[in-house]
Amino acid sequence: MALCGNRAPFERPLPPKGSKWLRRGATDFGGRPAASDSPFLYASRGQRDKIDPLVFSVPAEKELDGDYAYWVGGIHCLLGDRQQALTYLRRAVEMGNHNYPWFQRDKNWDKLRSDPEYQRVMEDVRKKWEHYRELFDKR
Repeated sequence: MALCGNRAPFERPLPPKGSKWLRRGATDFGGRPAASDSPFLYASRGQRDKIDPLVFSVPAEKELDGDYAYWVGGIHCLLGDRQQALTYLRRAVEMGNHNYPWFQRDKNWDKLRSDPEYQRVMEDVRKKWEHYRELFDKR
């Protein structure tokens, strides 16, 4: 619980009792698992059943954190869930995650590099990134 000035306390929902995330206490402010390498490890091994279901608890269209959307999309990509991966990636971009240099080298997305829809999203991100560079680079 966090106090916000004179306002009522903000309470975040906790993971279900017995959740491995609850035992570790690693949650973000939405009560979801905080970024950790274990879901990526399990996804890379095809061990979907070992990934805490809380990781996938927020549908992409309701996700409010661009970094978390990108993170979940990468897990879906590793699992071979093309459409889910792209949906979360588009949401990440929509929420302002335009880190083109990182997107280009993040190996979690290698399975989709040749996908035309992935390439369209990356072209949009590249344009946004270049625009930022024009605006803010010190030359």
